[in-house]
Formats: sequence, C-alpha cells, structure tokens
Amino acid sequence: MKDCASKEDYKCAIDATKKLIKLEESSIKLASYHFNLATFQRHLNYHKKALKSYNSAIKAYPTFLVAFRERAALLYFLGKPNEALKDLNMALTIDSIDVAALMDRASIYNVTEKLDLAAKDLETVIRYNPKNYKARSNLASIKSKMGNLEEALCDLTVLVDEYPEQSILHNNRSETLRRLKRLDEALKEAEIAVLLDESSAMVHVTKGLVLNELNRKEEAKKEFERAIQLGFAQSKIDTLLREE
Repeated sequence: MKDCASKEDYKCAIDATKKLIKLEESSIKLASYHFNLATFQRHLNYHKKALKSYNSAIKAYPTFLVAFRERAALLYFLGKPNEALKDLNMALTIDSIDVAALMDRASIYNVTEKLDLAAKDLETVIRYNPKNYKARSNLASIKSKMGNLEEALCDLTVLVDEYPEQSILHNNRSETLRRLKRLDEALKEAEIAVLLDESSAMVHVTKGLVLNELNRKEEAKKEFERAIQLGFAQSKIDTLLREE
C-alpha cells in the first residue's frame, strides 16, 4: 500500500488497502485502513466511495476525530454544508479545542453568513494559540464583513508587521482598504500579495476588484481571467462584482 501511494498509483493503493481490510480484525486498525482508502479514493475523485469509506472508518472507531473532520471537508466540497457542520460538531465533541475543526467550522459559518459564530470559533483558537496568524487574519476579515473596518484594518496592520512574508495577510489588508475606499493603498497591498504568491487565485480576484473600482477595467479583466485559470469560479466573481 505504501509503495503504491508513494508512486501516486492510487488504484494500486486502493486494491492493496481493500486486501488489508479483509484480513484485519482490530477495530482501530480497520478504521485506519478505511480512512486511508477514503484518502486514495478522493485522489481519484471517487467521492461517493470515499464517503462510504469514511462511514466505515467511523463505524469501526466512533471517536475517530480526523475521520469526522475529513468527512466534513468532503461533504462541504460536495455542497452539503449542513451535513459538514454536523461532522465538525461531532469532532469538537470529541476534542473541544481541535484547531483544524474549529478553523473549518468557522470557515463554513463565514460562508453561510453566521458571522458571530465564526468569530467565536476563531477567538477560541486564538485564546489557545495567540500566534495563530491564520485565525487572527480570518477574524479580522470577519470584523470587516461585520462593518468593523477600522478595527479589522488595525488587526491586519499588526499582522502584516509580524508576518510580512504572508501573502494572505496583504490580500486581506487590501480587501479591507478597498472597503474603506482607500483604493491606492489597497492596490499597493494587492500587488504585494500577488508578488508573494502569484499562484493564489484569491489574490488576483482581490487585485481585480480594486482595479475595477479604480475604473481600470481592462487590467481588472486580466486579473479575473488569471483567477479563473487558477480555479476560481466565474460565477463567484460575478457575485462579488454585483456586491460592489
């Protein structure tokens, strides 16, 4: 199984794992094999089969926190945020301060506009790890969405000073400056974000939105096209433009 996976031969890994499952009697090892099977299946976009494998892993080991968390990620990917939330809630019942589960739940709350709940989860993460810049950045973005723009900008400025090499922080600062209509400053931050991580679709979207507000439509169009090439959905860009 390991040899197959190391070679990224996931069909081989699936076959090898299924053989191990048939021979295994230990419930914990069985759960681990089902979990690995789901991972290999996801690599091949066998999403329904992966869900069944996660189900089997959890059935074999009902407190398998990582399986709940990964099944939640897959459910969210499949457009089932409410089911994903149930799994994350279960994961956090097993371990109330699991950072990954808290971050993932906050992300879903954010997307579904449950901003107070998203902020609460992020504050929990920060309370246990004040240096978690992703949680701090995401919380600043939540504050921005809630209209607390100056507070969000202050938080992001501190973060940028602490972690100047992190593209996402410059991106989020650019977005907040854009909301404050400080467009020249927003563009400078967006350009830094792109320079630090050109492969991120989101930084191109942010830069495109700033350029669009500056009435530099052709330049904005190029940024949106680049974001789409990197996997960002055209429909999401259309939605963001309508919100301006």
